[in-house]
Amino acid sequence: MKLEKRTMFRLAGLGALAMSAGLAVAFLAFYVWISPTGVGIDHTEAAVARIAVGSIVGALIAVHLVFGRILLNLARTAGAQ
Repeated sequence: MKLEKRTMFRLAGLGALAMSAGLAVAFLAFYVWISPTGVGIDHTEAAVARIAVGSIVGALIAVHLVFGRILLNLARTAGAQ
């Protein structure tokens, strides 16, 4: 099955946007899961974990959004050629 370049760029762009949404949902689940409880983790450790993981996930989301926009723009211009 051979796909056009426009279709491949569009699917890859939408996949990158979906990946960034999935990362945001995964971070939200981590944020809730790491909440301080009576045993184990305290407020300081929870804040450190949230900042550490949040910065990495934020960078991954930003990169996926940029690549998704680039690929969707390529899909738009590939159809014009």
